[in-house]
Amino acid sequence: MIAVIPTTGERKEELKKITEHLKQFNFDDILIVQDTGKKLYNRYIQDAEIIYTQDDDCLVWNVQELIDGYSPDRILANCKPSFQKKYDNLSGGKICLVGYGTVFNKKLADEAFEIYLNKYPEDNLMYREADRIFTWFNQKELIVGDIEDFPSAWQGMSHTDEHEQTLREIISRLKIL
Repeated sequence: MIAVIPTTGERKEELKKITEHLKQFNFDDILIVQDTGKKLYNRYIQDAEIIYTQDDDCLVWNVQELIDGYSPDRILANCKPSFQKKYDNLSGGKICLVGYGTVFNKKLADEAFEIYLNKYPEDNLMYREADRIFTWFNQKELIVGDIEDFPSAWQGMSHTDEHEQTLREIISRLKIL
């Protein structure tokens, strides 16, 4: 099992804290994946059977609970109920956030993106909204995570002007599939 943290490279201190925290767990490797234009899609194209992932703007205190709960046939993801409610309302419960700590089998990602790419191009919308595509096509179990946001979390992707627009656009695409 590997740990994958996608990053733009702007949160160096946060990444240092995350890496130090994750060293206590039995990961084969901890990968800090620099964004090369593929944004969140980077977390799904790593060469490992089992992947733990989180964003670079929080500490996840219940990593071991996620590792222990791993099952190859579903996504196990931390959530914050107040945020998840919004995504449930928009998608009918078909999407969830993965940046608060998620463990999954890579075959689930491969299969989800294969379905998506049979209809739509590999484009910036796919890269930005990769988490929505991945979770849309898979069974998931959500647990209330023990998550500590860094102050930089309030400057992340979900707080940009384009967030609501791209979220609605990807959901529109996914509903067709």
